[in-house]
Order: sequence, then structure tokens, then C-alpha cells
Amino acid sequence: MVNTTSSTQANHDEIKTMKLYTHVERIKTELFSRGMLEGDSIDPIALSEIDSMHYMGNNAIKDAIDDMKLDASSKVLDVGSGFGGPARILSVLSKCSTVALEIQPDIHELAEELTKRCQLS
Repeated sequence: MVNTTSSTQANHDEIKTMKLYTHVERIKTELFSRGMLEGDSIDPIALSEIDSMHYMGNNAIKDAIDDMKLDASSKVLDVGSGFGGPARILSVLSKCSTVALEIQPDIHELAEELTKRCQLS
């Protein structure tokens, strides 16, 4: 029998050593510094300035919406969604239904909290 728990934990720990995936506290600190206190509602566009981990900001998302012709009838799966910023912006701008999937528990939990605070869950 294979012990998947220790293997899974080792993979989780290995992922956490990658620079891209160590920003949970940075997001919380940035929210606080901008006056977005815990539990307050957040505008998803304002939040996207700090929680999207990709180049070209919302312009890249707008281009994707246009290229894929996303609208309220569209369904999107965002795999490896990080903090969920692009998924939220897709939903806000195109009105599509978006499911965001993130395997790292701490990032997933923060993404869920942020989405609720944006009134999108």
C-alpha cells in the first residue's frame, strides 16, 4: 500500500517553494493597506490590481473574452486559478459562469473568501 498522504504533503511543500505560490500574506497585507478590511465588500476590478498573477492585467482578460466571444451563456473552467482574480474578472465583464480550481489549500481558501467579498459566490 502506498502512503499518499505523505506523498501529497511532499508535493504541496514542493509547490510552496516556487516563488509564484507564496503570496497569501502579501495579498492580505495589501488589502489591509488599501483599507479593504477583513469582511468588507470588495470591488473585483479594484481587487484585480493585487490578486492577479499574470501579465497584462485585465487587458489580457478582456482580449480573452473578445477572442472566445464569452457571454452570459458561456461556462469557463479556470484550472490553476490561484487567488481567482482572472476568474472573477471573466465573470464580471462577460457575465459568464466561471469555476475556479486551485489545488493549494491556503490559496484556495483565500480565493473563496475574496470571491464572497466580491459578492460573486
